[in-house]
Amino acid sequence: MITGGGSGPGGGSGEVAFDPAANPYTLEFANVMGLPVTGRTVVVVEASEYSEEWAVTAGDMIAAGLSQPMKGGEATLIGAGSKVENFEGGAPRKLPIDAAKVRDWFSKLSSEGDGNIGAGIKASLEWKPDTLIVVVGYADTDDIASWDALL
Repeated sequence: MITGGGSGPGGGSGEVAFDPAANPYTLEFANVMGLPVTGRTVVVVEASEYSEEWAVTAGDMIAAGLSQPMKGGEATLIGAGSKVENFEGGAPRKLPIDAAKVRDWFSKLSSEGDGNIGAGIKASLEWKPDTLIVVVGYADTDDIASWDALL
């Protein structure tokens, strides 16, 4: 699920388009896997054991993009496996964020377990971050629908 608002490369107001030709490793603006970090944006990354190889690359792309500066930009990162894991306490972090710290956090997330990501999303939204990045293991359609209702 990728939702977003604001404007930037490939997007206007409403849904933000992802340009697969853009290399998120080399983009010079703050981004999450190529999506610009502007306005209110929520990105959900499925990182279950079925996506293990892709998940490592996704973590690298997120780390590279969040290490780009953006005046006034901030992001909150949460993940859930066996429990909800907030990045550096969970409060929104001003950009740029140290890429090595993001990669380290991402690599330690468990892809299995019953962490209550809905509760994590709800708590994170109370901080009112510009960008919320949610990394989850396996989720069924009921879980996703409940997260969508929160957002």
